[in-house]
Amino acid sequence: MKLVSVYIPTKDRHDLLERAVLSVLNQTYKNIELIIVNDGGASVKTERLKPYFSLFKSCQIIELDQSVGAPAARNIAIENANGYFISGLDDDDYFLQDRISYFVEEWDNKYAFLSARTKIEGYDNFNFIKDAIIRKKRVFSYESFFDENVSGNQIFTLTKRLRENKFDVSLPALQDFELWFRLSKVHGEFLSLKKRTQVIDIGHGLSRITNLDRRDAALQKVIDKHQLGIDDFKCLRLYWKVEFGINLSLKDCLFLIEKLRFKLLFVSFFRKLMNTGSLG
Repeated sequence: MKLVSVYIPTKDRHDLLERAVLSVLNQTYKNIELIIVNDGGASVKTERLKPYFSLFKSCQIIELDQSVGAPAARNIAIENANGYFISGLDDDDYFLQDRISYFVEEWDNKYAFLSARTKIEGYDNFNFIKDAIIRKKRVFSYESFFDENVSGNQIFTLTKRLRENKFDVSLPALQDFELWFRLSKVHGEFLSLKKRTQVIDIGHGLSRITNLDRRDAALQKVIDKHQLGIDDFKCLRLYWKVEFGINLSLKDCLFLIEKLRFKLLFVSFFRKLMNTGSLG
């Protein structure tokens, strides 16, 4: 049974961190190393949290004196990981019990990495629609990122692969997107699994980075870094506009319909309807 490292960057969100840690502790796969990087916040070695740490096969608590930002904190965790495999978790999200065992069972060295679908907490109708659209595991290439982030915010891969690449801390956003894109360019296709094994919590009232200007600025840096053209990501940028409630021209709507055969546009508009109650 190979060791799997799970890293969690955190800062001053102890209640959410406790839930995340418990979700890792409760995995059916037990050979897990937990790595928490405290990004300059109050110590996580509280009386409430410390008992959990001792229950892991291996546990590292890295407390930074000053904040370096989540991407750099993740890189510190990756550098210190001892696992054969590695995966990440944000402190405001949590795993379902079989996530790690599912990844280990499905692993094949021919893939750059594995990803799995997520459940958005409190959006059961949206999750149902996605289930109706996505019925099986799928293989993607790096070019799939031109249309959408097909791998989500976390992946599962070999620790040595992630250590050789790591997050680009110079980007103002999209650090995970760019790293998954880069891994796929270097190591080939990746496998997206059908089953939902992670819950994304967008209802806790604390900040998640969703600024469109920052995304656009970061995307331009990605384009420059990888010597791509802005038109390569036309579909992705239109998807973002829909996500942020920006009306599209008829021409752009037709482009999305043709490009994605209704799927992405329908799901995005459905999500906006669930969030705002209207499409105007």
